[in-house]
Amino acid sequence: EMCRSTQPVSPAREPLYWFLPEQIDLNDEGTHAQTVIDLQQVIARHPYLAQMADPALLVLTEALGNLALVLQQRRAGGAAASYVFARFDALQIDLNREVAASPLNLKTRVRHFGSFLAWDACAWDEQGMRLVIHNAISVKRKTP
Repeated sequence: EMCRSTQPVSPAREPLYWFLPEQIDLNDEGTHAQTVIDLQQVIARHPYLAQMADPALLVLTEALGNLALVLQQRRAGGAAASYVFARFDALQIDLNREVAASPLNLKTRVRHFGSFLAWDACAWDEQGMRLVIHNAISVKRKTP
């Protein structure tokens, strides 16, 4: 199994867009992070999401990106930096299905750390892949 240690995490950014549980799994090298979320629970916990036509895309994209931030924070020895999601090469998506009652698995791999993060991520449930993000780049915010 790719993940060996479970680590408690606190939100590295606005809690309204955090969407991650209090513990996530990390591999020993600190390059992969994995967790499970319950989409229905997340939507129930953040009432503004229920106003959206399809909140799943926002929740999954933010949560996968936040896993990259957790890995960055761990690499930086616990110091949280502010990053902005800048671009990605490809997005494969299958959100046409109902929000499943089953848990969603999320996995993010960071390939490059530093002033920018390069990462790939995917989300899947028991019916198959829901979202795949290829070659995402998050850029460190300049602080004044």
